[in-house]
Amino acid sequence: MSKETGAKAQLRAKGFVPAVEAAEKLGFTPQSVYDWMDAEKIHGVRLGAARWVEWKSVVAYFKASSPEAAKLAGIT
Repeated sequence: MSKETGAKAQLRAKGFVPAVEAAEKLGFTPQSVYDWMDAEKIHGVRLGAARWVEWKSVVAYFKASSPEAAKLAGIT
């Protein structure tokens, strides 16, 4: 992976991850993460065509909607 600079590095520093990465970590499709973002269930931003989500909002939503799955995924 190349080193991120500029806006991408700033987003990472603020706790954001690419939506695709969040989906991989949780075992969901990227479309699920996009849907949560569009429904304002999680906080996210667009950077060009890419979507970035605030990881802590993803964790909070996932824990609230499926506590057992969160525990199995190691998100506690």
